[in-house]
Amino acid sequence: MQKPSFLIAAGPKSYPIFLDRLHINRTWRGVLEGTQAGVRWVTLHRLPETVTHIFGPSGLFVHEPPDGLIPAYTMFAEFCSYTPIKPEFDFSSLVLVWFADSLPENVTSDLAIQINGIEWEKYAKDSYAD
Repeated sequence: MQKPSFLIAAGPKSYPIFLDRLHINRTWRGVLEGTQAGVRWVTLHRLPETVTHIFGPSGLFVHEPPDGLIPAYTMFAEFCSYTPIKPEFDFSSLVLVWFADSLPENVTSDLAIQINGIEWEKYAKDSYAD
């Protein structure tokens, strides 16, 4: 199966990126009690730690959930590019996080919508291959 791929334009440079991993959590998973505001705060403030635990070191961009009740699902998509931001590195990567009340019917289309307009050079992180 071919990985979904996209092209991110960043000024004069473009980054061909591909989906490396997709992870979905139930946002309220493990919450036994608390207010909506409390669950929202904990969920958003733990995202960097959660992303590092699941994906390792990577850039991060979060589409903030709408005000009110936080949606049922937290979606994580790790994108990689073999075009690093700085030439001394081997590749760049970014974990994109967004929230939804239902699972996407067409994952590739949903990914295209979510990644659209992201400033790759600002949020992605360069790394070396192992």
